[in-house]
Amino acid sequence: MRLVALGVDFDAVKVPQPLARSVRTALEAHGTSFIEDLLDGSHLWLVAPGSCSSAGSRHLVLSTGWHIAIPGPRCTARRRWNCLWPSFTSAHLLQGAIEAAAGPSKGQ
Repeated sequence: MRLVALGVDFDAVKVPQPLARSVRTALEAHGTSFIEDLLDGSHLWLVAPGSCSSAGSRHLVLSTGWHIAIPGPRCTARRRWNCLWPSFTSAHLLQGAIEAAAGPSKGQ
């Protein structure tokens, strides 16, 4: 594990369980990578800095001022990658999957 500051090279989008499972399923065909937290079931997707927002949503964008523990490629401790060659996820694709998994918002 390596502690990494966010908001410079990438941001992280934290999606809590059980929404994380639905988002993961929606993104399977796109080959996205994520970090799974084995304790609380949440998932973290890495996106370009400043490319995603969380206003009024059920996910949290972690950016400047946040640090996260990034696991090594074969780590299976508290957090693990879903694949050996992680990459960024398109913020547009991720937000669409989150919105679809969460269903209609109260304002609509």
